[in-house]
Amino acid sequence: MDPIKKAWIFHNWIEDKNEQIELTKNQIYLMASFVNPDAVKKLLSNDGVHTSDDKDFEESLRMVRESDPETPPQEVKKKRRRPKV
Repeated sequence: MDPIKKAWIFHNWIEDKNEQIELTKNQIYLMASFVNPDAVKKLLSNDGVHTSDDKDFEESLRMVRESDPETPPQEVKKKRRRPKV
């Protein structure tokens, strides 16, 4: 196949993916507007960009942990080493 044709097909494929992502994002805004319209207005007024810092992340993480106190903390399992022959 001609390299220029490959590049053109790839470019169109990427644009299709970007359109699909934009459609999904708009559907999420629509569904979220029924639950919390003020938050959606706030997101849309910032051109859809949400910024947060470590303090916001820690607060969100704390809220998630408090919402399900029965979930035990995940234990890190040690990887087994293969025996040397």
